[in-house]
Amino acid sequence: MTERSILFVDDEEKIISVLKHMFENKYTVFTANNGPDALTLIHKHAIDIIVSDQRMPEMQGVDLLKQVKESSPKTICILLSSYADIDVFMNSVNTGDIFRFVEKPWNTNRFQKTITAAKIQITQDPDIVKYQNLGLLVLSEDQEVYTTIHQLFGYKLNVYYVKDLQEAIAFLEERHELAVFITDTMAEEEDTLLFFDILKTTYPSLVSVALTTKADAHTIVRFINEGKIFRYLPKPVETELLEFDINAALKHYAEVKQEPLLLESEYDLAIQAEEILVEPQKKNTTFLNKLKALLPGN
Repeated sequence: MTERSILFVDDEEKIISVLKHMFENKYTVFTANNGPDALTLIHKHAIDIIVSDQRMPEMQGVDLLKQVKESSPKTICILLSSYADIDVFMNSVNTGDIFRFVEKPWNTNRFQKTITAAKIQITQDPDIVKYQNLGLLVLSEDQEVYTTIHQLFGYKLNVYYVKDLQEAIAFLEERHELAVFITDTMAEEEDTLLFFDILKTTYPSLVSVALTTKADAHTIVRFINEGKIFRYLPKPVETELLEFDINAALKHYAEVKQEPLLLESEYDLAIQAEEILVEPQKKNTTFLNKLKALLPGN
């Protein structure tokens, strides 16, 4: 297999040196100290992955990565910056410009897994999603959310609606084939993270999108990076952006179904390895019992 190429962009030479040392044994490494130089390298070489710092003098990281996606759409973009820039990342990930966010100071093990996930992502060239019999589940107390999504996708997907967790459990017991899960109901509940964690580890191919007015930014970024939440959209959601992200979720579902290694690139490998040993029937029962434990009165 051809060695993958990676471009690191940071105005601090010390950081560039550390990153080069971390990855030069497995990748062809390019480096740049600013956005314009990075774009020059993008135009001259086939760059598979770019990791850019956010705060640089001549060009901000998100602006650089946006231009990279325009000129080299297949290049996987990763933003490297501090916690203070999380809001910038969240806006960019929802438009598809950025694949992952790596927070400074980084955890070396997680950083390496993020690059591995990006490398696996490069290999994906899925067929057009076969929509027939695929399902999209909307969990929301606001039926208007369902109505909007049904108007957008009802002609090619089975769009289902449940208004609360109890109905969601009953629906999941029927074992419909689901590709995408969209919810705003759990956004303000303390059990949100547990719910998404259980959902992702039990139905690893399912792609989840969270719509919310309130959320802890650090937690949202963590769950995006771990693959539990594919997209986070702040409410009120623009219809065009919602349509874009659901289409992106369907594409990601097709990628995961075609290449299961994408699942193994996420950080919850240990949980997935444990769950995969459970028989499907028992696995489903375990999931439903855990969900039922979240209901009031349990």
